[in-house]
Formats: sequence, C-alpha cells, structure tokens
Amino acid sequence: MNAGPEHKLCDAPGCRPNPAQTLLLKAACASANVARDFWKRWRAENEPASSGAASVRLLPWIYLRRDELGVSAEDAAVLESIYRFAWITNQRLTGSALAVLATLEHHQIPVLLLKGLPLLAEAYQDIGGRYMEDFDIMLRDEHVEPAVAALAESGWKPARPEAFSVSARRWRHSEELTHLSGLSCDIHWRLLCRPNEPVDEEPVWASRRTILLRDRPALTLSPEHMLVHGLVHGLSWERVPAIRWILDTHLLLRRHTPDWPHVAAEAARRGVTLLVADAMAVYDEILPGEIPAEIRRELARHPVSGRQRRAYEQLTRPYESTSLRMAWDLYLSDWTRARALEEVPPGLRGFLQHLKTYWRVTSIFALPWTFLRKVLSRAKR
Repeated sequence: MNAGPEHKLCDAPGCRPNPAQTLLLKAACASANVARDFWKRWRAENEPASSGAASVRLLPWIYLRRDELGVSAEDAAVLESIYRFAWITNQRLTGSALAVLATLEHHQIPVLLLKGLPLLAEAYQDIGGRYMEDFDIMLRDEHVEPAVAALAESGWKPARPEAFSVSARRWRHSEELTHLSGLSCDIHWRLLCRPNEPVDEEPVWASRRTILLRDRPALTLSPEHMLVHGLVHGLSWERVPAIRWILDTHLLLRRHTPDWPHVAAEAARRGVTLLVADAMAVYDEILPGEIPAEIRRELARHPVSGRQRRAYEQLTRPYESTSLRMAWDLYLSDWTRARALEEVPPGLRGFLQHLKTYWRVTSIFALPWTFLRKVLSRAKR
C-alpha cells in the first residue's frame, strides 16, 4: 500500500456545490454580519421558488434565519411555504420513526437513528429546519430479517423483492422499506457503502449515545461516527447533489467538539480517507478554519491502496458508470468469508450472482443487457 499518484480533488457536478449553491451555503452557515451579503448575492441571480432540488433542501434553514439575512417579505412568504412543507413532512416522519422504534423495542431489537432525525433533534433544534424525504435506522446484521418481519405487521414492506436476504446484505449496506402511508425508511446494517474490506460495526454500537426525539429517548451515533458518515455520504455522487451535508456538518460542529484523531482513525479503519479528506477540503473552501488543518493534512498523507482509490472513483461518479472492476473488488473483499460459509458458489458463477445483487437485477440473464445499457450510457456522456 502506498500513497499512489497525486490525488486530484473530486470536481464532479454530482459531488460538490456549484458557485450558486456555495453562496447559498455561506448564507446558511456564516455569521449574521456576513451572511446577509451572501444572501443578497445569491438572490440577485436566483429565485427561491425555482432554485433547484439541491438548493431547496437548504431553504427551510434560510427561512429560520430570515431576519438575520434581511429576507424580503415576498421571499419570506415563499420560504415559509417551503418550511411548512418540511415541518409537516418531518412531523409525519418523526411519528413514523417513533412507531418503528417502539415495534423494534417490543421485539428486543436494538436500533440506532441515523442522518436526518438525530440532526434535527440536536443540531437544527427545529422540526422544520431540515428538508427530509425519509428516515434512516441501523440494525445489527443478525437482526435485519427479524426486524423486517416485525415491521411487516404494521404495513412496512421491502421496496425490492429479496432486498434483505443474506446474499443481498453481503454486497449492500442498506435497503429501503416503504409503508402503506407512502413514507420510506432506509434500514442500514453497515454504516457506509462498503467500498473495500468488511468492517466491524461493533465500535459504532459501543459508542452509541442517547438523544431525545419528541421527549422520548432514542439511540444514535457518536459525534465522530456521525461526522465520518456525513462526510462520506455527502461527497458521494448523487443525481441531486447532497450539498446540505455542509450545513449538517456546520451545525453538528457547533453542537459538538469531536475527537479529531478518532475521526481520522475511523476514516482509516474504513478505508475512506480519500473521501473524508476531500470532503473536509470542500468544507474548508466554504467555511475555512472549522476543521483543524492538521487533521486534513494527516488524512491527505495516509497511504491509500489501489482498491481504495478505485472505490473512491466509483463512489464519486454516476451510477450508470460501468463498474465491473468495482464489483469484482467487492466480490473479492468478501470471498474468504463467503467461501468459508459456503454461501456463494466459487468462481464465475459466484461473481455473476454477486453482480446480480450489485446491479439490482432480477436474473443473471439480465446482466448482459444491463451491462450494455451502462456502456451506452457512459458513451453518451
């Protein structure tokens, strides 16, 4: 393992904010005396009602800062409607999450809240301050199938057939449950989309802590695990860039002072130092000085394997990109365990079964057509 060739910061449109989004983020995060100018500059060329899906996710928080930013009455009315929509949606999600927690507690299944709801509860401290589409929980791997069965009794079902099977869970880190009400819940059994070797998740459970959700206790990640999770998820490619991770991180750092060496060690343990270092660099460009420079330098100096570098490339480019090499890396990373448990046939047949799960197709006979679509999609870009 070595440092490899000089690394270039990811500049893919789906991974980092564009100039207009950067202005809006600075308006959301900066101190009041300078945030007003960023808002004016953003507003001079953008309309709140048509600002794009990524920027709209920031507008509920902008609404809460409307007096500090000098938002006009006309704009405040638009922002209020966006805030109220987020407030209503988040109330529904919170109620649904509490019901899920109660069901799992009844079945003696430990659960951690991830992402939006814990951030709302302790960082945003306003139920409408963060736009959300679903809620996320984490279970130990051995509890996933019992939990899915328990939740089925109250109207939750997998979004995809066999999504939570043992073979599917080996190659993925989370899957979606949908409810009769139209709400969604993502169940994680690993914290991150595993790009490299398997990682023991027990340190996540050992460092869990309690927060209050509607005055009810719930478990969530430590600030350090929450930070690594948010940075990796934030910089990963999405069709709608997840730029709100910068606001999430800013508010989390206002609430907690993390153990920075622990953050660096956790990134190294998971093989995601490239992603975390790049996310910190992007963050520092927008909000300089909030993350210690020494931690960023330490991560940048950390040795990176070829497999980890390919994983970085995979996570920071569109899903349609051909990913046979990445799929092969994932297959090899779990090969020893899979062979020992006799869960996966050896050789080509085992890899094809893995690829079926990795590309989310229903049959191995669909793989050639899926591969062809990926090649054609990549050729068009």
